[in-house]
Amino acid sequence: NRDNIDLNRTFLYNLDHDPSFNPEYDRIAKFLNPGTQVTNLLLDDIGYTLKLFWHIARMGMKNFRYALLLGQYRDAKGLYYGGTKRPEETQTLMDLYKQMMTSYDQVLHLDMHTGYGPRYQMSLVNSAYDKGTSDYFVERFNYPLVVAATADEFYAIRGDMVDYEYLLWKNEFPEKRFFATAFEFGTLGDTMYGLFQSPRVMIHENRAYWHGARDEELLAQAKHGFEELFNPEAKDWKEKAVKDAERAFEGILKAEGTIRG
Repeated sequence: NRDNIDLNRTFLYNLDHDPSFNPEYDRIAKFLNPGTQVTNLLLDDIGYTLKLFWHIARMGMKNFRYALLLGQYRDAKGLYYGGTKRPEETQTLMDLYKQMMTSYDQVLHLDMHTGYGPRYQMSLVNSAYDKGTSDYFVERFNYPLVVAATADEFYAIRGDMVDYEYLLWKNEFPEKRFFATAFEFGTLGDTMYGLFQSPRVMIHENRAYWHGARDEELLAQAKHGFEELFNPEAKDWKEKAVKDAERAFEGILKAEGTIRG
């Protein structure tokens, strides 16, 4: 939002912004937000690559991604910042979800995301609080790629919206029928290129936003990379995304009894 708060790190069932949370983020904070103006993308990319290799070598790829994506509540200019109090946008949605669970016996929520995962295969990302296995949901929904929002299967998040809904359901509305999942349309892919490129794009955009760029062209390049990370221009990507979504919608709606199979 306008305060640099990543709203999908703010859906905490118990409001707790522990300042010591995710201490590993501090080890890469300077790398993620160097605090300087963008002046030369080529030199920045060389420096980024060398530093990224160094961090991965000392932390391991899994730990690096965990520290990066989990969320943090200290660096207001950093990536995946969850703020220090619950944003208005988050509270509005929480109130809406509670209203829906109060009003209906069955609630189904499908949350749309773009970003991580294979470029040409949308992932269904289930909450870590759902007891069903990914293999179970592959069969149940007749959809080929289902993962849980954990460090082992996808990546872990603190303050995730779907996780909040599960906790709300389990703690306050256990008698209701409920299921929620996220459609994650990968953009840069889960190859080494995508794994390396995604943080680079986020870093450049965040850096340009806070500290500016030497000229308008560099600023435009930083913004374009960010847009491609979440809304690719490629026609074949959009066509495949629609096909994957249609298959997932059909499988989920049939399994939940909303449409006939």
